[in-house]
Amino acid sequence: MSSWNTWVTSYLADAGLEPTWTREVTFGLSTGSDVLSDQRTVLLTLESVSRDYLDGLVWRPMTPVRMVPWYLTYRVDDAADNPVVATVLRVVERLAIDQGWRPAID
Repeated sequence: MSSWNTWVTSYLADAGLEPTWTREVTFGLSTGSDVLSDQRTVLLTLESVSRDYLDGLVWRPMTPVRMVPWYLTYRVDDAADNPVVATVLRVVERLAIDQGWRPAID
């Protein structure tokens, strides 16, 4: 089970629910919304994605709010050799510190 599926299972278990997983793999809201036509499926998405593509769907925030880990994947050499990658890493680190997601490292 992926870390995402584990996270979803834990979230639903806290509400006394157990997910029934589909065999399909969906990426993106437009693909995922096609799965919703069975009237039994729930699609978990980010607010920034959901609000732009509702098309008759209802978006409700999850309560309680949960934190989901996100990861950046890059080549170690690119952090030193590629100025774009280095800039993205600095911006993401600053954002994480400013938001209190991680402490500043001196």
